[in-house]
Amino acid sequence: MTYSYSITQDLAWQTEAKWQQPDTPFMSFAYWQALTDSGAIGQSAGWIPLYLQIYKVSEHAETTDKVKTTEVESVETKSIETESVEKEYRLIATMPLFIKGHHQGEYVFDHAWAEAYARYGEDYYPRLVTSVPYTPVMGQRLWLVEGEEITSAIWQTTIAAVDDVAKQVGASSWHGLFIESEQITAAKQLPNPIFEHQLLERQGCQFLWQNQKLTEHEAGSGPKAYTDFEDFLSTLTAKKRKNIRAERKKIAKQNLSCRIKTGEEITAEDWDVFYQCYAMTYAVRGRAPYLTPEFFEQIAQTMSEHIMLAQGLDNSGEIMASSLFFYDTPSQPNATLYGRYWG
Repeated sequence: MTYSYSITQDLAWQTEAKWQQPDTPFMSFAYWQALTDSGAIGQSAGWIPLYLQIYKVSEHAETTDKVKTTEVESVETKSIETESVEKEYRLIATMPLFIKGHHQGEYVFDHAWAEAYARYGEDYYPRLVTSVPYTPVMGQRLWLVEGEEITSAIWQTTIAAVDDVAKQVGASSWHGLFIESEQITAAKQLPNPIFEHQLLERQGCQFLWQNQKLTEHEAGSGPKAYTDFEDFLSTLTAKKRKNIRAERKKIAKQNLSCRIKTGEEITAEDWDVFYQCYAMTYAVRGRAPYLTPEFFEQIAQTMSEHIMLAQGLDNSGEIMASSLFFYDTPSQPNATLYGRYWG
C-alpha cells in the first residue's frame, strides 16, 4: 500500500468522506467553519490555512499522471482530480497547517526563538503551525476517516507534506501546538522529517481539575466522581477547605450569584452581554479581540449542544460577568468541560 497527499485551502474536503467524531469540540467541523466564515482564519488574520489531505493509493494508481498542480498564494497546491480520487485514491486523513507571520493567538510564547533567529541574521517568519487557532487545548490534530487509525505511514506522509510546504514558502520551522502525547510520540519516531532534522518536543504546564476521588483511585477501587462540592472539599486539607469556604462567603456577602445556561437557553441578549465582557479583557490591554460577534453567533446555531454560559449576577439580577464553556458529549470517554472565554 502506498500513500499520497494533496494540499487545499478550503474546507470542501469535509464532504468527501465520513469522519470520526473529534476528540474535542474544537476539532469539530462546525467550529472550524465558524472560524473561517468569521474571518478568524484567513489572510487578513495572519492565519493562512492549508489542509493536508492524506490518501491511500491503490497499487495500480499512477500518482504522477493524476495530480494537478496550481499556484495558491505562493504555495504549490496539489489537488487530485475527482474522477481519480473515486477510482484510485481513498482519503483517510487531513491535517490543518497555517502559514504565519506572527505568533498571536497561539498561547505559546516563543519570543526568545524569534530573537535568537534575529541575532544570527535569520528570518523566523514565516513559519508553519498546526494547531486549533486561539485554543490552547490538548488533543488530536488529524481528522481521521471512519475505520482508520493513526499509523506511522500516515504521519510520514503528513510530515512529508509539511516539509514540502516549508521549502516552498521558505518557512523557518514547523510548530505542532498542544498535540496529544501519542501523536507527538509517533511523529518523533520519524527519521529526519523536517529539513532533515529530528522533531524537538517542547513541554509546558497546564492545571486541570479532575472530577475524581483520587484517594479512592489510589486505594484500588477505581476513580469515582464527586457527589457534590462538599464531597470535593472533604478530600482537601483543613487549611484549604477553610480558605475556599472563606472565599465563597465573601461572594455571598456581596449578594452575587451564578446562573448557568446551556445550548438554546442562551438568548441573543446573553450573547451580547457575553461579548462585551469578552472584548473588555482585550480593551484593557489596548487590543482588539481575536474573535468577532459573528463567530459566537454562528457557533450558537451550529454547536449549541456543546456550549454552556456561566453568568455572575448582582442582587438586582444584572449580569456583572460572563464566561463561556465548551463541553464534550457526556457519553464520550473522559468527557471534559473547557472554560475558554470570560470577562
